[in-house]
Amino acid sequence: MGSENSVEKDCKEALKQIDEKRYTQMLEKEGIEQILKYGIAFQTKRCCVRRGELS
Repeated sequence: MGSENSVEKDCKEALKQIDEKRYTQMLEKEGIEQILKYGIAFQTKRCCVRRGELS
């Protein structure tokens, strides 16, 4: 169960990184109005995918 929480935490960190490093900035400047953000984390055979807030 501990590793499952770790994957979940890493997934949330991936979404946080998208915002902190402003990876969507160029898309926004190009006029793209809807940007889907996904955080994905893997650990051995476990995978976590989370969708972030829409811009």
